[in-house]
Amino acid sequence: ILRTAVPDLDREAQDQYLVVLQAKDMGGHLGGLSGTTTVTVRLTDVNDNPPHFVQ
Repeated sequence: ILRTAVPDLDREAQDQYLVVLQAKDMGGHLGGLSGTTTVTVRLTDVNDNPPHFVQ
């Protein structure tokens, strides 16, 4: 599950986001391990425009 502070992700405005993930064990205390990685989230296009008919 990816939760964002951005209410609407619009591919036409920005088609990808970089998310930095960090995991820690032992609550980050001394002796614990941690790891960090970057994930690229690419958005696919959805037809979000209503149809337009010429009469």
